Amino acid sequence: MSLPVITVCETYGTGRCEVIVEDGRVKGVRGRGCTLGRSSRFVYFIINDEVLHVSQLPGSRVVKAHGNEVCWEVPANVIAGKIGFEVSFTRRHSEPIITLFKVREGITESNELNKVIEPVNINENDLVKYVWDGKFRFRYFGNEGAYDKLYLDMVLRLIDEFRNNLNQCGLKWSIKGDVASSIVENPALEYLHAMIFPFENSRLNAFYQRITKSYELWVLSKVIRALCDAGGKPLDDKASIYERWLYLPVITFSFGNKCVHILYQADIVTHVAKIVDIEKNPCIPRWIPECLSRCGVSWSRVHTAPDIMLMMTNCGEKVELECYAPFRAPITWQYFEKIPLIIETKLRISKIRGSGVLSEYETLSVAIKQACMYKCLLRDRPRIAVIVHDSVNDNVKSDLMKAGATVIDELRPGNEARVNELLNIIRGSLGI
Repeated sequence: MSLPVITVCETYGTGRCEVIVEDGRVKGVRGRGCTLGRSSRFVYFIINDEVLHVSQLPGSRVVKAHGNEVCWEVPANVIAGKIGFEVSFTRRHSEPIITLFKVREGITESNELNKVIEPVNINENDLVKYVWDGKFRFRYFGNEGAYDKLYLDMVLRLIDEFRNNLNQCGLKWSIKGDVASSIVENPALEYLHAMIFPFENSRLNAFYQRITKSYELWVLSKVIRALCDAGGKPLDDKASIYERWLYLPVITFSFGNKCVHILYQADIVTHVAKIVDIEKNPCIPRWIPECLSRCGVSWSRVHTAPDIMLMMTNCGEKVELECYAPFRAPITWQYFEKIPLIIETKLRISKIRGSGVLSEYETLSVAIKQACMYKCLLRDRPRIAVIVHDSVNDNVKSDLMKAGATVIDELRPGNEARVNELLNIIRGSLGI
């Protein structure tokens, strides 16, 4: 007589997805239009205070793998009486929905998971607290532990200093954006959200996204603090930070009859322009595609959203920045004469992607292209400052300088010398 098993089914992404299974483990998802964070459903169990994905349970085996669905059979005695949780994503909701349950004890027959579960007396907030405090620990799939530690070491300090910089300027703040706002409000929740993906690479990318976002916000707060300390008078007591699409200044400072607007991730030209005939697009001035052609840069690879832009105008001068990119072309490029400084932030820069370098945006080639494109799109007017958390070797610095960028590396909490370099660049660019 065979021992009872529990069937646990998961869904990986939406679109034309095909799950790749090797040795009873999901190794990845491929196919056209696949998005892991949409219509996905993952299942975890807590065994001896360790959080295990269903694939990591002793004795689990794949019994079905078709399209974007995978089903495992798990020995009933392994999960009977244990707490588990389901992570689900919807098409419309970018944040995961976490549902906790308990597997019934005394299971004598094989069954599907949903038929042997019952309510449990802990909720998502409890789970977040237990994971954050280390009571529950996720089992790694690979080498994600390095970024796990990096998140814990960096994010809290960066966010604390972000808050302090704005508080010392007497400013309130609001953040519109799923990841950015949640990191500031609840870094423990974002830690959990990074760990709930059942792949090493997905976890690494989630941690990377959250760490880079924290660093961006920290640098942004240093820029705000620099203008405040330089004698700028904020026109509002609130810094409003928007993650893309809405191009309102984060805050505006007045210096006599001049106003300085801080823009965060505002497109210079719309990304929609990449998929239309640029020769016939009235929103795109002719000199932009001509300039890009001279630089040998494909329009499909144009990077149009600097992390931070400073714009200087006469106070009272009408500047039309508010727009939603998918529906209306950004007009930031029209103000090229009024943009003296662009700041691009990086955790690190390497000549090649490899160990520790997860994104193409951390490669030298892309950093050079960004600097060249910003110069091109804004008619060679702004100074480009590339701010890097880690150290950068001299050859990389030299190559970026040839592209017209100033590099400040090792700019991080505690390195006041580097922070002062940034402040001097800001003041020098603005003439304040």
